[in-house]
Amino acid sequence: MSVIRVGLLGFGTVGTGVVNTVRAQEKKLTERLGKRVEIVKVLVRDVTKTRQIEVENDLLTDRFAEVLESDIDVLVEVIGGVEPAYQYIAEALKQGCHVVTANKELLAKCGNSLINLANQYQVHFAYESSGAGGIPNLGVLHHFQFANEITSVQRFADMDPMADVEGFDPQYELYLLSQLLLFGEAPPLNSVAREGISQLTICQLQFARALGYRMKLLAQASKTDSDLDLSVKLTLLPLDHPLASIQDTYKAVQVTGNTVIEDLAYLLSQPYIRQPEWREGRTSKSCRLSDITTEMEKRFFFLEAKDPTLTPYQVIHFLQSEGVRIHKQKTEFNAGEVIRIGMIAEGFNADHVAALQESFQLQIKQFPIFENGDLQKSEEQGRSKFEREELVIDQLV
Repeated sequence: MSVIRVGLLGFGTVGTGVVNTVRAQEKKLTERLGKRVEIVKVLVRDVTKTRQIEVENDLLTDRFAEVLESDIDVLVEVIGGVEPAYQYIAEALKQGCHVVTANKELLAKCGNSLINLANQYQVHFAYESSGAGGIPNLGVLHHFQFANEITSVQRFADMDPMADVEGFDPQYELYLLSQLLLFGEAPPLNSVAREGISQLTICQLQFARALGYRMKLLAQASKTDSDLDLSVKLTLLPLDHPLASIQDTYKAVQVTGNTVIEDLAYLLSQPYIRQPEWREGRTSKSCRLSDITTEMEKRFFFLEAKDPTLTPYQVIHFLQSEGVRIHKQKTEFNAGEVIRIGMIAEGFNADHVAALQESFQLQIKQFPIFENGDLQKSEEQGRSKFEREELVIDQLV
């Protein structure tokens, strides 16, 4: 029986999962492909390092040239980052190797260049496993797209300590979904509004919870006739919102390895088809707007100051006299110590922020709210919306 020879770049958590899955599903892969899949070389930084699973010593190498010299048919890249991943993949494509990658950052920054190379050398370039932490949403959305005009999508962030804490990982994923499946275009990556959770405080979480909301890092994409809006923002969800109840993010992330295998199996069972070039369109709407997007939008405001003469009544009275509509509020006040106010309010604009900062030296942080009725509102306006409930940062709850 003929063999499909695979080179693997990276042997960390995902790479180990790929090897384990190829071993565990050897019979199924052989039946599906009519050929045996064999990993013939694995690129690592240190060949002497103790591994999570046992492998033959001659399987590992720290030289990429040795991977290419192993007469591979397919290269699977799971090392992450832009370089040297881009260089390795480009060289493999030029040598006529098919490529599977799980690298969101690389695709978001260099995807079009690699697609052009794959088209030039007429080889497959697969990236299903790069979307949404290994959950096969690219394929799911592809099928969904035939029956629905997608105008919006939401998803939660993964658990990579740095890439997700600062919002980079969901930013890359959102760009890819917008480019490849949702809208057929995406704004320039650097115009996609992004924030992380490093500046979030326990008090802000507690106040939001007391007012009936849960804080999540939410990635959203929407499109109208005039605007394309992509953003990754800390957002409040009502406690009874379906997305607010999503927990157990670690279990969701564990499917990454199997999705790489699905890419590999799909790639090897399909004829070559030229892939369309990517388009970058308008600057994202979120990048063009001020921090407080609209006076009429209900948002969560967290106000904090250390002023022995200031009371919550003074702040709330000022806002109400200015026409700000306060739906809910929670205050924390000890005379001579820190004053904290959390409120769900409308009509709170940039002028009010400036006045409070000047008069009371308040520090003010505001967060958008994604209400239960938001999906229905979009549908009533004649739009169809696809919502994928995926991963959350549940340690923030």
